[in-house]
Amino acid sequence: MRKQIAFLILIAFISLSAGYAQNVHADESSQSQNQKQNVKEVGVDQARVIIDEKKGDPGFVILDVRTQAEYSDGHIEGSDNIDIKSASFKDDIGKLDKSKTYLVYCRSGRRSSAAVEIMQHEGFTNIYVMP
Repeated sequence: MRKQIAFLILIAFISLSAGYAQNVHADESSQSQNQKQNVKEVGVDQARVIIDEKKGDPGFVILDVRTQAEYSDGHIEGSDNIDIKSASFKDDIGKLDKSKTYLVYCRSGRRSSAAVEIMQHEGFTNIYVMP
């Protein structure tokens, strides 16, 4: 009789653990989906339209995450430069106003995508990215 009760308790524990793991996974998946909804991928043409629409808007920032040398060679007019390869990148990003809308770009999209992940982790919610 004791073996049966112990077996039933073990089965109940395993069932509860499995249910908890599913809930945790669902919560993480939902949180990840919500973060992705706050990031809008845009192509070059769409970015131009957004930049034209938001020109002069103090709540809109164009952020170039390339190196200073690349930025000096040419950049989007009015953009700010914070080099993602810089040791101070995370600190520099942390000083930005999280309530503003950011358009983040680089040369190929790899660095801008990495920058956006850091920005999301830091609490930014309104981001356009040119991948």
